[in-house]
Amino acid sequence: MDTVNTFIDSRGVLGALLVAAITTGAGLFWRSRRPAREISWGVLYDEPINQGQDQQSDPHQNQGPNFWDIQFRNKPVKQGSLVLLRVRNAGETAIKDEDFRPGLSFRFGGRQVLGFKVRDHHELHRLVEAARVKEAEEEARRAQALPQGESPAKVVRTELTLPTFLFNPGSEFKLLVLLQAQPRSQADVDVRGEIVDGKIARHDVRRPPYRLIAVGTALAVLIAGITLGVRLANDALTPTAACSGGSLTLEGSSAFAPVANQVRNNYRQLCGQNATITITADGSERGLASLEHSRSSTLIAMSDGLPASQAGTETLVRRPVGVVTFAVVANTALRATLPDLFSQNGVSEDELRSLFTGAHASATPRVTAVGRTHASGTRAAFAGAFFGGVDPEPGTAAACGPGTTQGFCTSDNTMDLLSFVESHPDAIGYAEADALPYFPDVQVIAVDGQLPSAQSVTSAGYPFVATEYLYTAGQPAGLVADYLQFLTSPAESAALRGHGFIACGDLSGTKRDGACSG
Repeated sequence: MDTVNTFIDSRGVLGALLVAAITTGAGLFWRSRRPAREISWGVLYDEPINQGQDQQSDPHQNQGPNFWDIQFRNKPVKQGSLVLLRVRNAGETAIKDEDFRPGLSFRFGGRQVLGFKVRDHHELHRLVEAARVKEAEEEARRAQALPQGESPAKVVRTELTLPTFLFNPGSEFKLLVLLQAQPRSQADVDVRGEIVDGKIARHDVRRPPYRLIAVGTALAVLIAGITLGVRLANDALTPTAACSGGSLTLEGSSAFAPVANQVRNNYRQLCGQNATITITADGSERGLASLEHSRSSTLIAMSDGLPASQAGTETLVRRPVGVVTFAVVANTALRATLPDLFSQNGVSEDELRSLFTGAHASATPRVTAVGRTHASGTRAAFAGAFFGGVDPEPGTAAACGPGTTQGFCTSDNTMDLLSFVESHPDAIGYAEADALPYFPDVQVIAVDGQLPSAQSVTSAGYPFVATEYLYTAGQPAGLVADYLQFLTSPAESAALRGHGFIACGDLSGTKRDGACSG
């Protein structure tokens, strides 16, 4: 089945399927049954936040995505959740302002809407921000009209409605929503609204255009052939797992932890809750040290790159699974003082070296450089990308905290670092790229004109990456072996694309082909 997965997932097969779809006249039949306008949507992420621990984890550990410290109006959101939606015009016709009746409304199963952000659609983002300003002005006027000493009634919203906008075919946007209360299931999320001569449907499915060019027997043969091919492709690209029971702990890299968590969620969807999988994101060095000490057969150590010293790891089994992409990031408030930082060229490697060795103090005294502690594989990857593998950062740097102003400080994990950069307008740091959508005031900075992307990584143009190694004490068996096989399967590798991770199979034939050879 893995061979079929790889074959079906290739660009050549995809192109052949598209050509076959265009040449078949069966599309006219389906087109007659489809509305002229269609909006499709799907839930990309819906998880609790600020829980302090993962459901299966040690309560004394800070680990997993549920530990992310996301605040609303400078206060932690207790019993909150975060939802990321993707909405797309899947039809062949533009949807205009007057086509919405009245507009798209999103409901979240009674959860209170605290705030939201629109991504990847400039015009809709502008309209939402304008509506927010107008709403704030109205609230201020109502408050002024109240008798002295009386406070306005608190408004609790369990849904949000977007303003009407021009939605062109093939365009899409993402909606990031911060909610009070935890999700019960993804069925909690619902979209209400109508569009003229159209429909709103769950699932973001890309449909090619259809043309009628064949009739009679040839048409019947084509329909039968495509139906059989689609059925085979769907079966081949569906992830499968052996579904072992027992317990498994993954410990180490905070950069790889979100990928490991996504694999865990997909594994549980297939296999149910019989397997207990715990993820502890405490740094690559600590994960390796824990495995070396315990020699546990149910522990996987996650390491960003190879450790500085191989001592103690010689008897461990090492498996490269892909490369993790990192990003240089900065608080958007730095535009006011360092506008060139956010330009197309961004920051040069020489400027990075200056910022993270303390040599920038006289040139840019209002900048706080935020690094990672020595146990971090991300820190080692940063040193390898820009400092020839020699760690340049101050060894006695203070931990980042509320009292940190300018200079240099360190954070224990990715989420702590991004939370600090989010809340400090003079901060610049580096982190795993996939976590950035949850921090609206943090922006990726180009390095010598290169931004982190699949293309820039596979072409070897972007240097800030690290091979992700998973270590076990001896040959894996049971749940450990099944999890690793599931993670590295072609179907799951395809599902992980776009998460700041490129699997070894996807590096084959690229300039990064050798990243998985060790």
